[in-house]
Amino acid sequence: MKNKLFVGDIGTVIVLDVGQDITGATVAMRVKKPDGSIVTWDAVVTDDATGISHTIAAGELNESGIYRVQAVVALADASWSGSGDWANIEVYK
Repeated sequence: MKNKLFVGDIGTVIVLDVGQDITGATVAMRVKKPDGSIVTWDAVVTDDATGISHTIAAGELNESGIYRVQAVVALADASWSGSGDWANIEVYK
């Protein structure tokens, strides 16, 4: 396995730790692509319920540069919803 992501890669799992139990929450990943456009990727709660994950699909990494990713969470009991800190992922040509 390589340590870098490249344009066109698929199957890599991106995990964002949210630092608390989010069992049953509705989650997604907000992504700001290198061209400045913002898209939303589907995500699931991780097995330990303290993060979210997304598996890169065909066509998602279609530009080289810095992708900024952010967890978007709505707790199941509707007591809180919001976004986490941005994280950077570099994608190479």
